[in-house]
Amino acid sequence: MTQPTRTTPRRDVGVTTVSYCKDCNYRWQGTNAAYDAIAHHEQTGHNIRVEQTIFWERKSNPAKLQGFAPQPSNHPAM
Repeated sequence: MTQPTRTTPRRDVGVTTVSYCKDCNYRWQGTNAAYDAIAHHEQTGHNIRVEQTIFWERKSNPAKLQGFAPQPSNHPAM
């Protein structure tokens, strides 16, 4: 039986969360906010409200991948 290969975490995708505890009037925001809010709930029993969850993916620049430099704009200067 072969072992699965280990991979490093991807840095081009992620989740950002905003959570809120009404009892403490405390807000968590960022990539680890969900873990912090869950830990708070487990320690205090307070209900946590998730206000926003953003799943993001960093898109690659196709011009950079192909080795082309960006072209200057043809729009007149204002």
